[in-house]
Formats: sequence, C-alpha cells, structure tokens
Amino acid sequence: LAPPVSPPTVTIAGSYPAGFTFSFPTVASASRIYYLEYATNVAGPITWHTLGSAPGTGVSATLSDMNPSGSQRFYRIRVQ
Repeated sequence: LAPPVSPPTVTIAGSYPAGFTFSFPTVASASRIYYLEYATNVAGPITWHTLGSAPGTGVSATLSDMNPSGSQRFYRIRVQ
C-alpha cells in the first residue's frame, strides 16, 4: 500500500467563460499522478470527468479547464 497523500493547496485563476487554471504543488514520485476532474452535481451518484493529468515531479503543476460549459461545475484534484 502506498502511504497516504495530503491534499494539495490549489490556486485557481481565471473566469467563466474564458476558462480556469488550477496550480498546485506535487510530490516527486514516478508513481503519483494528479488528475483535474469535474462533476456537474454532487448529489446522488457523482460522475467525475477527467480534464487532464500531471505527474508528481516535486514542483508545481498546472491543469486547466479552458472550455467550461454553461452548466455548474464542481472541481477536484485527485491523486493516485
């Protein structure tokens, strides 16, 4: 089992409809991948959609949603 991962501190920049950029520190690990995901609701069964991913390199990573829809979106950074 891999050791638990602390949630990264995420900085969000941008606006609707231009898009959003999420920047966060990563832990250097070849086996650690960070995923930017969104869902359109957080009630009932939640379906997360992956927008992009970045490897754990030990430096800050940036992932973006440059085409947010008109629907409400909830974002998360998932670490695997």
